[in-house]
Amino acid sequence: MEKTLEIEHILTFDRPVDEVWTLLSDSQRMHAISSAGFSPYEAEDVVTADGSIERAAYKKIGLIKLRWRERMGEWAVQKYFSQTRLFETGPFNELTVHVHFDENDGKTTVKGIFLARWSSLLGTALIRLGVLHWMTQQPVKAMRQTMAEYENLRLPVPRGELHKVSGRAKQRLAEAMEEIDQGPFGHGLTGALSNFLLKADPHSLRRIRPLKLASAWGVPEQQIIETCIAAHKAGVLSMRWVILCPRCRDGKADAENLADVPDAAHCSSCNVDFDRDFVNNVELVFSPSAWLRTLPRGSFCMMAPANVPHIKWQEAVASNQALEKELAVPAGQYRIRTVEAGGEIVADYDGTSWVGVTLTGDTVQSDPTRSGRTISVRNDGSELRTIVVENAKFSKNRLTIGRLATLPAFRDFCPDQLLGAKQTAGIGQVAILFSDLEKSTALYESIGDASAYALVVSHFEVMEKCVRKHGGIVVKTIGDAVMAAFSDGEAALQAAIDVQREITEFNALNNHPDLKLKIGIHEGTCVAMRSDQGLDFFGSTVNLAARLQSKAEGGEVVLSQELAQTELLDSVRQRELIWDEASLSGFDTPVKFVRVSC
Repeated sequence: MEKTLEIEHILTFDRPVDEVWTLLSDSQRMHAISSAGFSPYEAEDVVTADGSIERAAYKKIGLIKLRWRERMGEWAVQKYFSQTRLFETGPFNELTVHVHFDENDGKTTVKGIFLARWSSLLGTALIRLGVLHWMTQQPVKAMRQTMAEYENLRLPVPRGELHKVSGRAKQRLAEAMEEIDQGPFGHGLTGALSNFLLKADPHSLRRIRPLKLASAWGVPEQQIIETCIAAHKAGVLSMRWVILCPRCRDGKADAENLADVPDAAHCSSCNVDFDRDFVNNVELVFSPSAWLRTLPRGSFCMMAPANVPHIKWQEAVASNQALEKELAVPAGQYRIRTVEAGGEIVADYDGTSWVGVTLTGDTVQSDPTRSGRTISVRNDGSELRTIVVENAKFSKNRLTIGRLATLPAFRDFCPDQLLGAKQTAGIGQVAILFSDLEKSTALYESIGDASAYALVVSHFEVMEKCVRKHGGIVVKTIGDAVMAAFSDGEAALQAAIDVQREITEFNALNNHPDLKLKIGIHEGTCVAMRSDQGLDFFGSTVNLAARLQSKAEGGEVVLSQELAQTELLDSVRQRELIWDEASLSGFDTPVKFVRVSC
């Protein structure tokens, strides 16, 4: 006869629910820091006969062999999460955990309910020995420890070391970080990065996302990106490219080199095939080198809500069942789909009213007649389906090739990270700057080739210095012209103004004909391709920047209309600004732009 035992633990923390949820819904980390005897296990996704997804796992603890299956976890953000394991072997038939969160007067009460079912003599013996009570106390202790010791709620790093690192490895780390500090890319962050690498749990180190670190530590994104790249160059970090499933957004294929990123991948969790998209689903992540920290394989928990923060609600809906849920989410666009392969809709939530949703087989349909404050989901199909409500947009914490391609550190330290010979990559927003010397032919004729060329080289050095100072790269030189790329238009404009000022100072200090630079800038999307110098950029954004440069006078910076209509122009209001318009080669209609006098 099957027996049942339910154990309840209640904890209260003097923190708002959003902070508590961020930490305690990370069941991966809770298991990793608890002392319940757990170690990572391997699991695989299994598609059942009804099309739903289950995960099968195997683990051996001493002489006990455990084999179990579980469906996808269920949760509503800042409300609850739950997970059930159905065992095929071992002392128990089922282990289920429900964790509920409730905020009152700025304090959060967390109630954990642990349910066990068993019918074996071994299960009875373990219950009588108090093993289950002891097991449930371990995650509770981990929760208390997390809330008491972790200093940074958004990306925790404990005060004390949880993992053994040899003295030799620590010394090697210190020497590498000291070397980084002596270069341009330490930015005072090597101490924080060392602390993180030494103390963080393995789960946090498997995929280190620099933009997430920047947000957690309150530092400029570019600085932590450059420090991580420098740490890779120093052998402290390894890097790899991860292609993300567009549905669950988990990494499904890795490559150490950009050229080896596959054209497509398969997600077993969602049972879908998907294509590579360098703009949206390919990111660069880091992890500690093996000499510093050896990370265990496998997982501590197969579905932790904190690992997929874009998913706000996930729950199974049985055939002919209807659910209603009030979600603690801001207004915005949300994608509504099922875990199982099938359709999806994108809903605009205004903060007060959700559209109703009907599931029928593999289709997801909106039903405005059931709109309301709570989201209403009805499953009219014959099979169980798991509803998912998630942010429609990808996280901004992804470090893509579009962001990296314009960074000096990436170009300097990762010259082997190139696209394949026939690969192209769509790049998101990038600012392109073109410059050229005014009347350079006359310069060569007046002072001779050798002297003129020396001046041109000196001007290249000024360009390189100013471009790098503002976080950009010189893509290439074309005769006397320079093409540079930046992550945004503001950096490009400030670099251009610096260049014009330094060229003016250069002219004043030297006895030679004055050099006058013509500069054009535009920002937009591009296509990146491999070149002899690394990555080159192509497309209408590049073409327009080049054409605008051709319309500039010596000492001017010409900005595209798109850039001039942003707040960017506020930084140069004190300068003479002249709106102009011209027909440009390759463009059907006249193009408006702004001349900035320097």
